[in-house]
Amino acid sequence: MKKIRNISISSKSILTSKYFKAIIIILLLVLIIMSVVLVKVYIDVNKKNAEKSNSAKNIINQMEKNIDEYTIFEDEKGLLGVSDKNERVFIEPYWDDIYILSEDRFIVGREFNNDKKMGIIDNESNILVPFIFKTFKSFSSEFVGGFTGNNNDFFLFDKNGKLLADNIWTGYKYSDGMMYLNDSEDEYRCKFTDGVFQFVYVNFCRTPGNVPFNIVLTDYNKIRKNSMEDLKRIADITEGYLDFLISGSNNSDVADLTSEQYYSALSSNDFFKGCKVKKISDCSIEFLEEKSVASYNVKLIVNYDYKKKNMDLKNISSEIIFNIVRDENNRLVLKSINKTEL
Repeated sequence: MKKIRNISISSKSILTSKYFKAIIIILLLVLIIMSVVLVKVYIDVNKKNAEKSNSAKNIINQMEKNIDEYTIFEDEKGLLGVSDKNERVFIEPYWDDIYILSEDRFIVGREFNNDKKMGIIDNESNILVPFIFKTFKSFSSEFVGGFTGNNNDFFLFDKNGKLLADNIWTGYKYSDGMMYLNDSEDEYRCKFTDGVFQFVYVNFCRTPGNVPFNIVLTDYNKIRKNSMEDLKRIADITEGYLDFLISGSNNSDVADLTSEQYYSALSSNDFFKGCKVKKISDCSIEFLEEKSVASYNVKLIVNYDYKKKNMDLKNISSEIIFNIVRDENNRLVLKSINKTEL
């Protein structure tokens, strides 16, 4: 029987096998690296898109509305614009933040010199609300607040970007369709009824001579017929003149409350000289109209002590009536004051 010779493998075959294994390993490493890179890119892109998406949503809390017709898109520079369902661009990509209020109202914002500025534009990029705000926040599906960045000061808008009451507010609460607002120390309640914005409650809180009192209005019809500016003026006149009577402040303070015609008589009153005013209560505003000329009577009760020489009287109560009219410049001024001891 012939012996089987030893089988030998050439070095060339061995090298070929090693190269093949090396190539396989290299390819596997490349695939692993590419997979890691792709995963990272995917995560980064989604994170960036989420941040941009949230950027628009975080301007104000989501409001109840349908914005399916519009798409907020991002260009290659990371700026936002708006297009319609036909991909027609009508808000060019220029903004860092966009929030769709309605079909033709948009809150937009952008940083200028590291300072965020926000305002409201229409669907043709016309500026409707100036860029004086730091941020916007929805209080409900009906109310939006534009915050100026000065403490908690804000302006109140409706969902279409319309300014509601030209006033700077300092505090708010929303509950069951009612918006509760604060203006310094004063309190307001307002709501939408049949699509119409209205104040339904006003509480003017004043402290003449460090004696607190309140003028409360709850009659919607009376509030509706008078601007909030006029109502505040009436409260300020009442507080200012009471402060003059109680504290004996300078007569010049009276000049801003009245007109030259009535100043002489009003600046000479000293109803509470030698008195210690303890309480002011039962405040009310009576709206008068004669021959299409409106005037106002503010009525209140003042409780005080009077002491002079041997006279010491306690718990005196007097009714005070302020008559407030419009002067020739249509400015509300104090015309007269009447005091009746009760």
